[in-house]
Amino acid sequence: MSRSSLLTLAVLLLTWLGVPALGQSSEGTDLAVRVERASLPDLPDNIAARLSTDSGEPISGAQIDFWAEVEILGTRRARLGTATTDATGVARVPITPRRTDYRIRVTFAGSEAHAAAETTAALSFPAEKVDPVEISAPSSPLSSLRTVMPRAMGIVVALLWIFFAAAVFYVVKTIHTHSVTAATEPTLENQRTTTEGTR
Repeated sequence: MSRSSLLTLAVLLLTWLGVPALGQSSEGTDLAVRVERASLPDLPDNIAARLSTDSGEPISGAQIDFWAEVEILGTRRARLGTATTDATGVARVPITPRRTDYRIRVTFAGSEAHAAAETTAALSFPAEKVDPVEISAPSSPLSSLRTVMPRAMGIVVALLWIFFAAAVFYVVKTIHTHSVTAATEPTLENQRTTTEGTR
């Protein structure tokens, strides 16, 4: 094999392994995020991210991931979606806000030509756009028991306490009666012995 074919094979192997060839490097990127208000009240707002080079040129065809920070046993990230940048370098995902303030994280994993980028921004939505989540249990054949069961269980617990109190009262009364009877029986025996002795 000639030297030039070995060099070409090495460049192809390095490219296949994801290592940029000599003299090549991925270009720096910039990522910005904002809210795009819907033109009609019934339409959802968009979260828009613009991906560009360090010189400000838009990057099209790049996949952008959108995340929202949520508080569930500490700070976690919830995925809002993934979108591809258009010719202007903008990717959008629709959002129906459940609260007024969000911390949104937007990430670009990078490519051979462009470096990875990410940014986090605090975004606010007007109160009239917020659609709070209402959690309701699905109806089931046993849903009517939801109101009856607490009362029924309260009655059962009250009856158990009454039974327990009656049992304690009965035991205490029985013990008291036996102790009184035991204390008075020798006295009666003594009276009989005395009575028989006088006869």
